[in-house]
Amino acid sequence: MAARGGKKEPPDAVHLNRLLYERVRKELRCQRLHTEHSINPLRPVHAVTQKPMSWHDNIEEPADGEGNDPCPPTAGAGGGSVVSF
Repeated sequence: MAARGGKKEPPDAVHLNRLLYERVRKELRCQRLHTEHSINPLRPVHAVTQKPMSWHDNIEEPADGEGNDPCPPTAGAGGGSVVSF
């Protein structure tokens, strides 16, 4: 150990590693992660509208589910849509 008022010895690798370990431990102990996210209720929300000429809006699908089914159920397969070649 260095004498009082004398020259200090430079820290070796073990002491430097210990100082780094203590510093990291202190930082991790004080660190708080913010994981709860929410929308600010005071900020107005802007709704994004659909494109006026989008083809998704122009497709009329049958409401009852019967229509142009690409794989209609076969009579002999028990209602499944298995296609054999």
